[in-house]
Amino acid sequence: MAELQKTTNVSRAEGVFDSCNATIATMYEGLLGPSPVNQLLRTLLAEFRAESVCLLVSSKLLDRNNKLFRIESADANSLEDSSYRDGSTKCFSGGDVVDLRDTRMANTASLEYDEQWVSANYRPRGPGASSSFLVDSRVDFRSELWFFRRQELSGNEFARLECYRPHLAQFLELGKKVDTLRVERDVYSCVADNMLLSSFFLNARGEVVALNRNAQDLVQREREVDLSDGNIRLSDHVADAKLNSIIGRAVAGSGPGAEKVPSVQVLRVAREKDYSDLQFVVKSLRTSSPGLGNGYAAVVFACDTELCATAPIRALCELFGFTKAEARVAMLLTDGLDIDEIKCLLDIERNTVRSHIRSIFSKTGVNRQALVVRLVLKSVAQFA
Repeated sequence: MAELQKTTNVSRAEGVFDSCNATIATMYEGLLGPSPVNQLLRTLLAEFRAESVCLLVSSKLLDRNNKLFRIESADANSLEDSSYRDGSTKCFSGGDVVDLRDTRMANTASLEYDEQWVSANYRPRGPGASSSFLVDSRVDFRSELWFFRRQELSGNEFARLECYRPHLAQFLELGKKVDTLRVERDVYSCVADNMLLSSFFLNARGEVVALNRNAQDLVQREREVDLSDGNIRLSDHVADAKLNSIIGRAVAGSGPGAEKVPSVQVLRVAREKDYSDLQFVVKSLRTSSPGLGNGYAAVVFACDTELCATAPIRALCELFGFTKAEARVAMLLTDGLDIDEIKCLLDIERNTVRSHIRSIFSKTGVNRQALVVRLVLKSVAQFA
């Protein structure tokens, strides 16, 4: 009998262990999704059969960095209903929390230690109890979970949360880093797109593994550039051989301990007729250790100088005080057009163009067309 009881306990412990592993795996997998915190709270909501789960992430230094995430079951008054949704998820930032039961506002700093206030204002309607669990507490940072359900968490459930504690803390730390990386990626991608740069990302074999929208447009538009075999190919055989030689050196110098090569190399590719040359920059992406990602070893930037500048007219008007007509003329000057070309393109009189240019000089404080071009190209207008 004792042996049977021991076997039963072992089996039960293994079942709990497997369940914990499944939750921990779900936690880390969620970091790759669009809403990692929502997925975490949904998992905890189901596992602990709660009516509502809150996660408070608070800064002890800056109240405006406090955030409270909340999720509730599909039917907060029926614990037997096993279907859950995230439609009630809320994220509060700026140091304020919106009361979900009315429109009252409260400062999040008071929530850090005031469990009674939270229980009174964030528990779903109906009978229930609240249980709090401290995930992580540092000199400048604190995170805490609150569970709202009909009974308080049991000792075994708190033991399970203790098992999750280091993983929850790691999840939050990784989540902040992933958010930062995503924001940086979107910002840098936006900058490259607005500067009309075509970006090709290469692996250690020199094959294109990713490219941005401008690069896709370039390949479709220009017959001088081809990607049919997964590599950047140029119709000019001499230029193609030179580009592949540069790429070969760049990817060879990207890995840990690789021989040093110039980190940036440039190439000009002639085009047919009177079109200006395509310009290529190849940059080696050096890493200190082997990575687990896409294995980017180098990036190739291509620039088609025939493309027109893309600064919005509205942005130029706000930055320099131009009228819409003056902003259009300024953009055409930036694209290299002279007075007669602008006159024909806008279908206006030559004297009108000259009048707009004089006004542009007056408003920018310059007296030469070249300085207007430099002023526009160096402004933030193209990022607007």
